[in-house]
Amino acid sequence: APPEDAQPVAIPLPVSLGDAGHRSS
Repeated sequence: APPEDAQPVAIPLPVSLGDAGHRSS
């Protein structure tokens, strides 16, 4: 299950930047 491990890793990356948080808002 390599795709599942890469999905959660790409989420915290943008969230830490604050770019994804603004889009999700």
